[in-house]
Amino acid sequence: MHIFKLTDIQKNILIASIMGDGEITKIYKNSRRKYNSYRGHFGVQQLE
Repeated sequence: MHIFKLTDIQKNILIASIMGDGEITKIYKNSRRKYNSYRGHFGVQQLE
């Protein structure tokens, strides 16, 4: 597995995003995906 080096700013953005409306997804057995992923999402009420 290749480990990426993140800057402090990148780490802070990722952590803040996850604490808000983001998530890091895990690869499960028999999954078609190759890598873990990050996804950010929000509700329409948050648009304003």
